Amino acid sequence: MEDGSAYMEMSYNSEKSDSAEILKVSWKLEGGKILVSLEEGDIYLDTVDGEFVGSLDEDTQVIFGRELVQTGEAQSLDHLDNLEDSEKAKIPKENPYIYHPETDNPEEIIARYLGAANLEKGYEVSVDEDNGTFTAHWAGDEYYDPRDYVGSYRITDDNYINICWREATSEYGDKCYGAVLVDRWNQFTINEDLGNLAEVMTAMANDINSGRVFTAYRTEITEGSENQGAVKFIDEDYEVSYSYQIIPGADPMVTLTSTSKIKYLLY
Repeated sequence: MEDGSAYMEMSYNSEKSDSAEILKVSWKLEGGKILVSLEEGDIYLDTVDGEFVGSLDEDTQVIFGRELVQTGEAQSLDHLDNLEDSEKAKIPKENPYIYHPETDNPEEIIARYLGAANLEKGYEVSVDEDNGTFTAHWAGDEYYDPRDYVGSYRITDDNYINICWREATSEYGDKCYGAVLVDRWNQFTINEDLGNLAEVMTAMANDINSGRVFTAYRTEITEGSENQGAVKFIDEDYEVSYSYQIIPGADPMVTLTSTSKIKYLLY
């Protein structure tokens, strides 16, 4: 959260789903990484920018980097720091991958696209609107040298941006379609009232279990104590169970932790 606080899930026994503890800690950026301060000492986490579904360990998946995006002119961005979480939750969240001519610019959207595609942050983008081309620079980090990219972009009738790009020194490139990123962002965004929790967890389960097609209407959620419980996903004769933990706030997050071996259902 913007005030330097954060919630971290610490699991001490992966075989017991109720062994996880949610700790409130503090964080800050230091040397391109996230420095998390706990009572036991400090740890460093690699920064994650934009939308990304990642892994805490081999059994636990979590959505990182959900962003609160202000819409309209009711409040200035500077005023956001003075709001309580309950007040921030009333501000509409807006998909950062959709281009809005009145408020956004293609440089910012293309930088987000490149970051989502390469899991890197800090792209500097400039565009030539007349020719529909752009250049991008990534400053590198402790492991990789700086890189420069060239590419082209097109704003669609639906206000998506489609891009093609390649490294300036390479003949081979990649493509990124805005509709794909917009759809993925929507799939993993939890509503403030948690009304689409089943849909989001089902999308996560499909992402984790490659090749499976779980559907929300067959997802069975059993609530336990507040903000946690068990969930079962079913695909024809295949069943898998997880425990879930909701991290509440202006932009809720949810974790899924495997609780049982794969089961095949016999009818």
